[in-house]
Amino acid sequence: MPSPSIASEFYPPKPQWSPKEIPSQKGRIAIVTGGNSGIGLEIVHCLLRKGAKVYIAARNEAKARNAFVALHKDGETYAGAVDYLHLDLASFRSIEQFVAEISRKESRLDLLFNNAGLFLPNDSGTLSAEGVEIHMGANALGPYYLTLLLLPLLRASYKHNSSVPPRVCFTSSMGHRLASRGFDPKYPSGHSSPISLVSKQLMAYACSKMDNILMANKFQRSFANDGIIFNSCNPGNIKTSLTRNASNLSTLFLNHFINPVFLHSTELGALTPLYAGTASLAGEEGGAYFVPWARFGEPLPIALDHKVQDEMAAYFDAIIARHGRNTDIAPHPKGSWTPKEMPNLTGRIAIVTGGNTGIGFHTVEELLRQNCKVYLAARDKTRAMDAVARLGAQNLPGTLEYLQLDLARLQSIKDFSTQFLSKESKLDLLFNNAGVMLPNVGRTTADGYELQMGTNSLGHHYLTELLLPALRNAKKLDPSFAPRVCFTSSIGHHFASSGPFNPEDVSGMKASRLIVLPEWTRAYGASKLANIWSAKWFQRHYGDKEGMLFTSVHPGNLRTELTRDYRGLTGLFMPIISFGFLYPSEMGAYTQLYANTSPEATEGGAYYVPWARKIEPSAISHDEKSQEAFAQWCKAQVAKHVAPGVSV
Repeated sequence: MPSPSIASEFYPPKPQWSPKEIPSQKGRIAIVTGGNSGIGLEIVHCLLRKGAKVYIAARNEAKARNAFVALHKDGETYAGAVDYLHLDLASFRSIEQFVAEISRKESRLDLLFNNAGLFLPNDSGTLSAEGVEIHMGANALGPYYLTLLLLPLLRASYKHNSSVPPRVCFTSSMGHRLASRGFDPKYPSGHSSPISLVSKQLMAYACSKMDNILMANKFQRSFANDGIIFNSCNPGNIKTSLTRNASNLSTLFLNHFINPVFLHSTELGALTPLYAGTASLAGEEGGAYFVPWARFGEPLPIALDHKVQDEMAAYFDAIIARHGRNTDIAPHPKGSWTPKEMPNLTGRIAIVTGGNTGIGFHTVEELLRQNCKVYLAARDKTRAMDAVARLGAQNLPGTLEYLQLDLARLQSIKDFSTQFLSKESKLDLLFNNAGVMLPNVGRTTADGYELQMGTNSLGHHYLTELLLPALRNAKKLDPSFAPRVCFTSSIGHHFASSGPFNPEDVSGMKASRLIVLPEWTRAYGASKLANIWSAKWFQRHYGDKEGMLFTSVHPGNLRTELTRDYRGLTGLFMPIISFGFLYPSEMGAYTQLYANTSPEATEGGAYYVPWARKIEPSAISHDEKSQEAFAQWCKAQVAKHVAPGVSV
């Protein structure tokens, strides 16, 4: 259909669609950010009339309560229900608290209206809680992070009823046309534009509205297979309180002379986002841009450029990671898969490194429950035998044996593989689970490497190479089965440098991108990124060619002994943090058990997160040159410290 002209977008024709045409929303759950006033309040009003359960998400509780009064001022009753939850889009912490609360209240989300925004605030130097220019922080970065964290609930909506896909609408503006350069990571708020010479605030607002269109299209490209529809819209030139915080002369002139003559009512302003979020026709085209009143439109062409969309997402992802956050900071959604769904593993042989404690212990436990033969590989024999005794007391049907393995000594890894290969002719399942995190003692391995990189990454990469003959033989003995290897990574891989592998700075301690993080935190992130590189490298070189599966996982934010070496204030507060925000270690086994045993987990090189969900890791984890460079570095280190042995 022909797209409206820019002139008609500014002053549109009479609407051909009205909220009366919204289908019944009974049983559907919606969030409207900024739902306490203006366009947002009118969206809430219309959804309630159609039977939806609506959450008003807003910063000012008093105004939200006033909105409740306004909704019922004429004694109107609704088929739907309304509730209020606090949300400040200029604060990551507030966004996380909001998502935690909505996740406790609801198991799914059907409609998300990213409607809230601000325009030309009083103080041109105002920043968000994370130090981002306020238009960018509240209008763009905030909705981006909120949407990421709400993806599990949106996915659950599609699973609940795939015939009516969940929808997300980002409220943009005609003002995005001032941001003709799209997204510039050097000047994300557009301060290099000539327009910024007139008004930096206006240019920052325009860039934030361009970002809303970019992110709608980026989300659509990234998550279309999840059954979610992402769109953006220009609601029109509307009389709202958007400029309430402005005091300059141009805004006073706008409010007192232009608004009454040329601007439209909030009722009309709600038409286009409501159409994008509820109309059957609008649901047919994800990534669309709608203009007043409820018409398909075309944004600036650069808003549709995939490269620009990716640059914006990478910039926002970097800010999120820099503040120690990512999509899994919010409470992990309740999984649909549990170890009870594991297949019977009679005749299968598995190795679990670090199987004497925490996630590893519970991984061994569940494997034994399915009659698997398991080799518990751990450094400390006393602790390992204690674990063997505790597991033996459960009288599980599988068989358990302990073999000593010190991943911080390359010779120990070779000795372990030699001993295992003398006992078994095949290996079906390898869980590269053991690890250390932010150690305050013993910061180098026996071979002189930074302890986290040496143990978590180099050690497991070398172990996997040595065990390839046994994995190959498992495939040969049962061609219908794909032997599996799972590398336990972490959400912490986002703490690593976003640049390629650097053999001169293997642990990333010299990298400057995340300088706000301690060097040992960056080293941990680098070791967990290397785990993903290993999984993808082995998949390309061996898995795809020989019918094996190599994957990596983030097991979850868990209470384990991984932080047992913490000292000082961190050690003091860790128990408090653990019981407030972390999950039991037995739940940490879920995702890696899914990756290594579920018939559904068949994608080699995949990255899984709690609980048993596949998502994409950081962009640099996909870099094949870095994967190759890391593998070659591992090979060179082994050559320095271990005599030649088994060829793979």
